[in-house]
Amino acid sequence: MDRVQWSELPTELLAATAKRLSTRIDILRFRSVCRSWRYSVSPNFLPLQLPFPAIPRDSIRETIGGVFSLYETTVYLLQPADSPHGHGASSKGGWLIKVEEQSPDHKVLLLNPLSRTRIKSSPLATFPAVLNLSDFRFSELGKDYILRYSGYRPLTVSVHEFEELFIRKAILAPSDSNPVSIATSHDYAVAAIYRSGKLGFFKPGDEGWIVLDDEPHRYEDVVHHHGQFIAVDRSGRAVVADQSSFKASLVAHPIVDSGVRKQLVNSLGELFLVDRYLDRGPVVFTKEEEIEWCNTDQGGSDIAARFKVYKLDFSEQKWVEVKSLGDRVFMVGDSHSFSFSSCDFSGYKRNSIYFTHEYLCLYEEENGGLSSYDVGVFNLEDGSVRVLASFPDYSQLF
Repeated sequence: MDRVQWSELPTELLAATAKRLSTRIDILRFRSVCRSWRYSVSPNFLPLQLPFPAIPRDSIRETIGGVFSLYETTVYLLQPADSPHGHGASSKGGWLIKVEEQSPDHKVLLLNPLSRTRIKSSPLATFPAVLNLSDFRFSELGKDYILRYSGYRPLTVSVHEFEELFIRKAILAPSDSNPVSIATSHDYAVAAIYRSGKLGFFKPGDEGWIVLDDEPHRYEDVVHHHGQFIAVDRSGRAVVADQSSFKASLVAHPIVDSGVRKQLVNSLGELFLVDRYLDRGPVVFTKEEEIEWCNTDQGGSDIAARFKVYKLDFSEQKWVEVKSLGDRVFMVGDSHSFSFSSCDFSGYKRNSIYFTHEYLCLYEEENGGLSSYDVGVFNLEDGSVRVLASFPDYSQLF
């Protein structure tokens, strides 16, 4: 049998193959093989256009107009192609980055992986100005979504209206049959948490957002887990909503003696809850010692001091406390959390939670003061908290 050149494969076969690719990087690499492969599949860049306002307000819609634009960001572990698998994830050989693709011209924004803060220029001389896909190995660790208001005229609203109209977090659930090609698909659903703490949903074909009538609960986080949306409120009470009907039902009762902030993490097919407890502060961490109290102008603001981790027991409808994460690493960000194994990527501390907090400070003598909004590392085994800069070999992973 004569061999067929790759460039001469049938378009139908290429399209069927592309549907089985699981990441954006795979899609881009697939399209880079040759001209016929490139035109066989669309890159499908977001944003999606969603209705504004999120909570129906005819007066605002008529006088202001506009839409929500949903942008996708992806967290990657970026390593040189010549580094061994499971190695090189240090300041000398790898970076944890969040990338937002804004347009089909392949220009991207580089963001802090645990927040949505834009990195205007890389602080590392070793970080490449151009990311050639053939020179690096990309490991996709998670996705985050950003809703931006695109208005036709300036928007002026009261504080109450701002809480009701705008969205703090949104997640996208694509079709199971077409998990990557989102922008051209009409089979997806969006779940969102409003700044007021309400929970809303949208899918193509709906006239507007569906808001869950669930007062007085204020939701703090929502994730997509095994084909369903699961949201948790401040007490730890969690509800599950079907992706098609958006009917919500209780999946976990509140936590006794719970903390002040709840964040959900998908890990190895299980759903975990990270509960944050606060002490008065702020606290300053130095590279030589773990915790040092100080006086700043912040006026006694709270500082994340410890965490508890729970795993969802669906059958018992409760959160079960977990004392150890094993070799897992939890990354708990402002709007998105994810996990991976420390065995797969060296440089990350096993059984630990990496987190951000605006009052987590590192005292930098060379800068003559406090550098806020650093990355903290909570060790679940001994309960210690240290800043990432305490680990010299890995302080520039972010």
